[in-house]
Amino acid sequence: MKKFLVLFLAAAALLSCDKDDDNNSSDNKIVGKWYLSEINNSGTLNLQVSECNERSFIEFKGNQDANSEYYTTTDGECTLDSSKESDWSDLGGGNYSFYVPVEDIGQLTGTVEFSDDNTSFKFYPTVFATQQTNIVFIKK
Repeated sequence: MKKFLVLFLAAAALLSCDKDDDNNSSDNKIVGKWYLSEINNSGTLNLQVSECNERSFIEFKGNQDANSEYYTTTDGECTLDSSKESDWSDLGGGNYSFYVPVEDIGQLTGTVEFSDDNTSFKFYPTVFATQQTNIVFIKK
């Protein structure tokens, strides 16, 4: 009888786990505050990252919300150009979708490659695949 009760309680505990527990985004490598570092491309997208632009960031939260700010130089001063609340998704296989706060590029889907020490990642937007573009973000 005791074995049956223990088995029943163990089964109940396993079955009571919510399906969402398997998709806990707070364990995702991308969660955290990432700053714009560089944009590399060989196509027509010609964007250079200035010292002011490096203040721009995306903060990915564990609940799949994100906040971002984009800074640009206006009249010789580094100013906040835009801020945005959005969401992000881990689509699996290294593919993500999130809002890119650069020149109002918008929500993009692409591949993310994290550095071995998880202090930077390169984002390869699908829409710019033919231009071999990647955007580098770093944790400070």
